[in-house]
Amino acid sequence: MTSTHRDRTTSALVAAALLGPVIAGLGTWSLLSAREQLPDRLVVHWGLDGPDRWVSVPQFLWLTGLTTALVPLLIVALALGPKRRPSPFSGS
Repeated sequence: MTSTHRDRTTSALVAAALLGPVIAGLGTWSLLSAREQLPDRLVVHWGLDGPDRWVSVPQFLWLTGLTTALVPLLIVALALGPKRRPSPFSGS
């Protein structure tokens, strides 16, 4: 991996680590600012027959906020984690 490629990769990982929590915070703020206009329960899953799972607004905040904040951090952790050896079946 060249130095330029490594620098770009590091920059992208830092951006992902910072943007996930920022986007989660903005989403939480927008949801709380519109709270009065929302129903008591929000649909979070649809099946073939229509909605089949609802949650309260506080549950929705936790669910979406944590997911939006933690998924980019998990991706960064996986990218920076220990490097695996190439598989003997990969052909290289």
